[in-house]
Amino acid sequence: MRKMTTFVGIGVIGLLVACMTAWISLAIYYSGPPGDYLRAGLAGLFPLATLAAFFALPRRDRTLCWFFVVFALILVWWTTITPSNTRNWQADVAVLPYATIAGNFVTIHNIRNFTYRTETDFDVHYYDKTFDLDKLDSVDLNRLLDGRCHRSRYAQFRVRRSRLCGVFHRSTEGKR
Repeated sequence: MRKMTTFVGIGVIGLLVACMTAWISLAIYYSGPPGDYLRAGLAGLFPLATLAAFFALPRRDRTLCWFFVVFALILVWWTTITPSNTRNWQADVAVLPYATIAGNFVTIHNIRNFTYRTETDFDVHYYDKTFDLDKLDSVDLNRLLDGRCHRSRYAQFRVRRSRLCGVFHRSTEGKR
């Protein structure tokens, strides 16, 4: 029974280390140093170094402790990364909407109104619209996940005697 408990414990710790190693590699790849080759190289090197450390070093308990220290350091580094919109965005999502408030009036700037012929062939149109908050009927907020797990928000405003307006917000927190 003791051997079985030891075997299961080692398996759980091994699975935990494997998941943590995968997370570290992805964190390095998506948020690491500038340069595609450097990021990819470091992200690929980390799992190899982890495997080498656990198989080559004689005291696996110490190796495990040092692994947890490295994980904690990388986790601290990762939490200090600030989101940024200074990226090479596709043309149809490159301009962010923003709002200005004057009393009970909110003006939303850069509302997209594109004319799409295909997914990559479109005419770019933006407009501004002012809403009277006293006439606001409802606001619907939605979170959207696309196939790449990017988090985005979509707000829909319904105002009496005015057409529907929707604002899409791309999140830069997708890497977290």
